[in-house]
Amino acid sequence: MFFTSCNKNTEKNNDNSEELANKTKIALIFGSSIRDYEKSNDIDLLIVQEEKKYKEIKNAIDGKSRSSYKPIHALILSLADLESN
Repeated sequence: MFFTSCNKNTEKNNDNSEELANKTKIALIFGSSIRDYEKSNDIDLLIVQEEKKYKEIKNAIDGKSRSSYKPIHALILSLADLESN
């Protein structure tokens, strides 16, 4: 899972990444980083949860993005959003 795998090399997990990972139904990387990671400018991530927790997820993604080589752009949806679209 994206939220927890990014924390394996940290000494202490002070954020709520594990809790978010447990509530996440789908985490999917898409876009140019799938086709050619070396040439891509960013990482596109689709996150689907039972209930939309935009602020919590945004904070977790921003933290991971700061330690990533490429910025992470997340599309965050609730399960109801995904079903209705």
